[in-house]
Amino acid sequence: MAFAFFEQRLKYLEDNIAKAQKLRSEYEEQFDLSEDPRTRAKAEINIKQLQKSANRYYKEFEELQQQLKNQEQQVVQSENQRLAKIEGGLRVLMSGQIAILGRLDQTQQVLLSHYNSTQRKIVVEITKQLNQNQLQFTQI
Repeated sequence: MAFAFFEQRLKYLEDNIAKAQKLRSEYEEQFDLSEDPRTRAKAEINIKQLQKSANRYYKEFEELQQQLKNQEQQVVQSENQRLAKIEGGLRVLMSGQIAILGRLDQTQQVLLSHYNSTQRKIVVEITKQLNQNQLQFTQI
């Protein structure tokens, strides 16, 4: 995925920034300790080049971090939208189940109204044990 690329590239840039800073420190030490003008001039040139390189790496590092952040935000937003759709679907299902249960209660009451009190007790016990398919068959 793109995240793996970003993370790998960020790690690479971090390493290069650290290496450039370490090498720059070494050249600065060489510049400070040397009395030879050529050695000092070379060290100064190398210090400037390493600073430019470190700055480029750091700039790219910051840009990649921002891109990664933007991409993560897009993924989160997309997932939030998907979750909202799923939640809407679940609400529809729940309201449908509530309606079905209401109709089942009504059907049970209609059936029970056709029997006397003794028969009702028997029918109530039987209908409690019926599964959904058997109950639909009984309704038909």
